[in-house]
Amino acid sequence: MGKNKFLIKLNDRIVPVRIADITYFYSEQKNSYIVTRDNITYVIDDSLDTVEQILGREGFFRISRSVIISETAIESIHKLPGGRLTVSLRRGFEAYTDLTVSRARVDGFLHWLEES
Repeated sequence: MGKNKFLIKLNDRIVPVRIADITYFYSEQKNSYIVTRDNITYVIDDSLDTVEQILGREGFFRISRSVIISETAIESIHKLPGGRLTVSLRRGFEAYTDLTVSRARVDGFLHWLEES
C-alpha cells in the first residue's frame, strides 16, 4: 500500500496531512510546499521529484518544473499564447504560485486530465 499522508514537522509538533486533502505542491527558492484544500501552506522536506515518485500519476500531475497539481482542484484550463495553458482552481482554493502548464507538458497533461 502506498503512502496516504505526509507528516509535516512544525517545531515540536508533527501534523499529518492526507494526500486527499492536498490541492497542489509547489517549489520556490529551493523550498517545497504543500497547499491544502483549506488553503494552508506547509513546508515539506521532500523535493518535487521525490513527491512525484511518491504520488505516481494517480490523481496528480506535474504541470511544470515547480508545480504538481491535484485533478480534483482544477476548475478550468485556459489557452495561452505560445501553446501553454494556465489552470484555474475550483472556488475556495487559492493559488499561491503560477499554475501554468509548460509547453512540453501540455499534451501529457490534457491526456492525463481526460483519463482521470
